[in-house]
Amino acid sequence: EPPTLAALRTLLHHPLLAGKVEDASHFADEEHLYSQLLVALIEAAQKNPGLSSMQLIARWHGTEQGRLLRALAEKEWLIVADSLEQQFFDTITSLSARQRERSLEQLLRKSRQSELTSEEKSQLLALLSRNVPAQTPTSSGA
Repeated sequence: EPPTLAALRTLLHHPLLAGKVEDASHFADEEHLYSQLLVALIEAAQKNPGLSSMQLIARWHGTEQGRLLRALAEKEWLIVADSLEQQFFDTITSLSARQRERSLEQLLRKSRQSELTSEEKSQLLALLSRNVPAQTPTSSGA
């Protein structure tokens, strides 16, 4: 099962996890249905924290997304409950990183072909600063 589908299923069974996601829009991938649906589901659960799984699914009733959500909610769990939250956030982190990489590649490609706007330059600098590995103190072994 793709990680995005696993994250959707986890969120359906544990909608309160959406409250722990800071900003879902930064990993939205316009080309990927599952990512779009995950962002929409997170945002719906954040705006209405008391919604049950069935109420979330009902928002997409009669649509392809609704059928997918219903099928995911009914699917048997093969994930150990203790690792659900960690797996969910690992997927969110991975989606965010992939979206940053795509945005960075797109801006770099554009910069080779034409002048970037000031907004695009700012975005490029922000993306480049995020991609710089953080300096971590090394252990002296003492």
